[in-house]
Amino acid sequence: MAVVATGLSLALELGDLFDSLLDIYNTSIKFIGTPIFYSTHIVTKERMLSLSHTTPPIVKRRTIKVFVMTGPATSGIVAHKTTHAGKDTYRGYSWDILQNLMKNPTIAKKYDFQITHSEPGFSNYEKVIKDIKQGTYDIAIGGFMQTFAREKIVDFSTPNKIDSNAIFHIGEDSIFNAAITILQTIGGLLIAIFLIGVLLGLVLYFGNPGRMRTLGVANKKEFFLNSMIAGIASMFGEFGHIAEKATLSFKGLFIASLIMVVASIALLYVQAKLTAVLVEEKITDNIGQYTVSKGVVLGHEGYTVAEKLQAVGVNVKFMKGHTNDQLIDMYLNNTDKYEGVVLSYCDGYPYLKVHPQLRASIGFGHEPSGFPVSQTQRDFLDDINVAILEMRSNGMLRALCKQYFGQMSYADTFPTCSLT
Repeated sequence: MAVVATGLSLALELGDLFDSLLDIYNTSIKFIGTPIFYSTHIVTKERMLSLSHTTPPIVKRRTIKVFVMTGPATSGIVAHKTTHAGKDTYRGYSWDILQNLMKNPTIAKKYDFQITHSEPGFSNYEKVIKDIKQGTYDIAIGGFMQTFAREKIVDFSTPNKIDSNAIFHIGEDSIFNAAITILQTIGGLLIAIFLIGVLLGLVLYFGNPGRMRTLGVANKKEFFLNSMIAGIASMFGEFGHIAEKATLSFKGLFIASLIMVVASIALLYVQAKLTAVLVEEKITDNIGQYTVSKGVVLGHEGYTVAEKLQAVGVNVKFMKGHTNDQLIDMYLNNTDKYEGVVLSYCDGYPYLKVHPQLRASIGFGHEPSGFPVSQTQRDFLDDINVAILEMRSNGMLRALCKQYFGQMSYADTFPTCSLT
């Protein structure tokens, strides 16, 4: 019995041992399988992490070569250099546009700018256009007019202003010429004023006969002539005959007031008309009269305005290597030889203030003005066009245009800022 019991006990222990070994086996299989699975997962994650931290490809910033036209403050369309605390700074309409373009987020992220300034007063715009075509520069900053010939070899940015072709010359402001101009322009108004004065005299004669007593005249003929003189004189600003001899009655007060009001309004209108005529006389816009009656005018070599005016009949003498100041001085010192200087109006308008005897003859057409860009830089051109249009929409371009050209002579008569 003891042997049997011992055998049964041993069998049970062996069975338990077998079960334990089986559990260990199954557990070990799970244990071994798990590292294999998770090991593969860990490798995949690490690989993904390594990919996510891989340095993205570097977009190389492109260098844009910029040529900036510079000159003195008497030139209205170029950058002006000023020195403050020993540091050179620039200002000007085109220069300020460039500064805004360089700060545009898209442009600032993609481009670096290598800026070259011209010699002060350099004015051979045509040479700059050729330099851009040849790749010396990518863009030029200044008042470049957008012409058909230039469009063949370079691209142009969206126009940022409208400029006018002009000839700057000494006006013929003699008293005789002014009198002729006045008579030709407002001669009809003077006749109308005289007739209205006669009508007011009749109102005075028939409407306020009591004036005859205050005037101390003996008969109606003298009273009639006195009334005519008072009515006509009032239309030319003389109210003494009306006010001093009015009867002290409501009727007399009404008639005297009516005449003075009508005469004052007419006088103000005539003065405004006369002022407008004299101002318009300072800006002649008759191209035919100028080309037929005038002689040689000075112009820059490679200056589009001079070339265009020559094409329509103006006798232009082209000067090489001169500044605007030098051309103006050459003309003023040789008025017996030359009849004026060809410049764009925006370029030359400051001289009207520096030299009050100058006037500007226009009527030769208006031209859009923008920045010439190399035809190899079309994507850069697209970027600056978008930026300029953005400056238009947010009012920045108009504010700059008004800042630099809003105070120029006769600004309201020119379409300079109409594109902004």
